[in-house]
Amino acid sequence: MAERLLFVGELIMDFVGEPGPSLSSIRSFRATPGGATGNAASAAARAGANVSLIACVGRDVFGERLLDSLRKAGVDCTSVAVHPTLHTTMAFTMPLDSGKRGFQFVRGADAALTINALSDELFSNTGAVCGGGVALSAPSARQTTLAALSRGRDAGALVTFDVNWRPWLWEEESAGLRALCEALPLCDLVKCNESELRLLSGSTEPIIVAARGLLNRWNRVRTIIVTMGSSGSAWITRTQAVTVPGFPIEEVNSVGAGDAFMGNFLAWWVQEHPGTPPDTLPITEIEQGLTRCNAASALAVASQEVMDGMPSIRETAALLARRRTR
Repeated sequence: MAERLLFVGELIMDFVGEPGPSLSSIRSFRATPGGATGNAASAAARAGANVSLIACVGRDVFGERLLDSLRKAGVDCTSVAVHPTLHTTMAFTMPLDSGKRGFQFVRGADAALTINALSDELFSNTGAVCGGGVALSAPSARQTTLAALSRGRDAGALVTFDVNWRPWLWEEESAGLRALCEALPLCDLVKCNESELRLLSGSTEPIIVAARGLLNRWNRVRTIIVTMGSSGSAWITRTQAVTVPGFPIEEVNSVGAGDAFMGNFLAWWVQEHPGTPPDTLPITEIEQGLTRCNAASALAVASQEVMDGMPSIRETAALLARRRTR
């Protein structure tokens, strides 16, 4: 069996409202499975990878729906705990007339993720471990995430992290940054978007310069990937850098674009280059990998769904083929 991709983090039932002046003005919401880590796990599985997920949901209809979506995508949910008393975590969101996004987070079972979920078997035959920033905002989930990253490192897996900065989860920005700076130095590869790069680096320099400042700060981190929406993505190591353009597509829902990218990147890596440190790959290979990930991200934003809108490997291949024939 191919090496496993192991994701650890949150599952959230998203409730999406229609555009309006304020969150309180909405009278109805559409429920859709989500949570950045769950989305990325689903994306990787739909891209053909062998995927397992460590997370926690409530014993309710929303937890059941999340698990059903993940299993249909091909994710192994054996290590997803079902909490007997806490409800599944929920997030209510809508685009505001102002152009911003209204958001209300109702925390539940995702915060109850415990270190007991980390069995020895999970880290055998695991090619990569992926954590994310949302889990760091709850003490037990943070401890579990940090332990998973450390155990992945000890097992020889590629240790990766998607920053997924959510300021509303932190009473103070400084507390969130401290938590991130505890997790990120444990990793081999970090993915962030442009605003997250600015937040972490404190730099207004060009992306490559700012990212290399972080690489100099974190000795273990060897690669930073910066996603730039429709502009594409950038790959930065200490010795190489490349930017790959995105795919023009009509955006329906931007939520999940970065998750689609991360899941597809890890799927591409474990399928094409298992065991090879990504920073040692030729630039031509990196360009191919980033192009695939950019295509998957474009397809994700063209769907109203989030987790259920992650593209299949065939859909991504079809978009890539259309670009080649132009």
